Amino acid sequence: MIIRGLDPDQSAYVHFLLKSDPRPTTLSNVKQNYFRMLKSNRFEYVYPRLKKDPDTGFFDLIVDMEKNRELLHSFGGNISSRDISHLYSKLQYIKLSRNPFSLTGNIHFGNFYSSGNISARKDISGAYPFFLRSDISLSRWQFTTGSVFLFEEQKPSYISQR
Repeated sequence: MIIRGLDPDQSAYVHFLLKSDPRPTTLSNVKQNYFRMLKSNRFEYVYPRLKKDPDTGFFDLIVDMEKNRELLHSFGGNISSRDISHLYSKLQYIKLSRNPFSLTGNIHFGNFYSSGNISARKDISGAYPFFLRSDISLSRWQFTTGSVFLFEEQKPSYISQR
């Protein structure tokens, strides 16, 4: 098996995912692990090819691939003239190696709901792969005050008693 486009530590991770046995194997044995690797969404592109080795008579699996960027940012939301405006931002760091690590932080911020979340995940490779994950979240709901986000304040549509 030949992996192109990754550094040696990342290639070792892909070798581990695709083929746990160092001896020649059948394509059907590699197929299930190949689709498991694709499902992880850690790679920008993956192009597999088979090439026959004239010396041995076996086929070599050649995989040209590129990993996703290590730092990803997402931004979104809804800005409205009513009091339902909402913004969202997410920052994610992914370190791809034999035991991948990711750190994620996101913020939701709006009139009714605001929150922040930080999570860390460490994948442990082995005969029975597993992962450890830790999350910390802070949330705040605010139903009774109504104001238009980034615009002037409006009076609520209910009666408030003081």
